[in-house]
Amino acid sequence: TFEEIISQEERYTAHKISFLQDGKKVTGQINIPINSTLKVDQKIPTVLMIRGYAEKEGYKTGNGTRKVAAYFASQGFLTIAPDFLGYGTSNPESEDSLEARFEKYVTILQLLASLENLKQADLAKLSIWAHSNGGHIALATLEITQKNIPTTLWAPVTKPFPASIMVYMDEEEDKGKLL
Repeated sequence: TFEEIISQEERYTAHKISFLQDGKKVTGQINIPINSTLKVDQKIPTVLMIRGYAEKEGYKTGNGTRKVAAYFASQGFLTIAPDFLGYGTSNPESEDSLEARFEKYVTILQLLASLENLKQADLAKLSIWAHSNGGHIALATLEITQKNIPTTLWAPVTKPFPASIMVYMDEEEDKGKLL
């Protein structure tokens, strides 16, 4: 669902969107290129953007993907980036930290499945751009779906679960004891 226009740029329009994941609202951002040569019903090459870890405090829709998504959109690509549960104006994520982790994979799987309903998205020209923890989510998504989707990973977390999160536990105040 298109909720509102975030910004109108010279070469694209940024919209706030929402979709349902297991009955919960997930928000995100979609950038739709403006191109006078596009026909009304023409499909647009699409990039699924998956951001890395972000603090919830001060988070705004598009954080972690905004600049790259803007570049791709200005070059004629439709970009779509979910906020994930607990971020932006999405419904809260699970209070269980492991369940909340797995909800992120479900978000991407749900978003991928729903792209067929986005009339502008050219699924034959779908690609994924992901950074850090988003890289781990992208790798897991590709393995789960067994789809051959061209993917670019920027500084991805590549360790398998649970090592993918345990490696960062020393950074926590409790050294990961809660998890």
